Amino acid sequence: MGERLFITPEYITAQEIKRVRMAMGLTQKEFAALINASKASVERWERSKDSITGPICLLIKMLDQFPEYVANVRVPEKTMPVRLWYMHN
Repeated sequence: MGERLFITPEYITAQEIKRVRMAMGLTQKEFAALINASKASVERWERSKDSITGPICLLIKMLDQFPEYVANVRVPEKTMPVRLWYMHN
């Protein structure tokens, strides 16, 4: 392999994923929706004894450093429904 150009981690552990998820106050299902993965993947990562590699490493590092990002992408609750009346003539 060549010279490392970035300081992103090569791998993460199950404890790191769980720590970040719990710090954000998300369930496994909500966390899976946030990172666009399946709930089964999140479950498998969190009980894995092996090193976890791939794009999730960078995403976990970013969520760990910028937890406010979750609030920016969360869809707000509807407070008032919108009703439209369509009329012809």
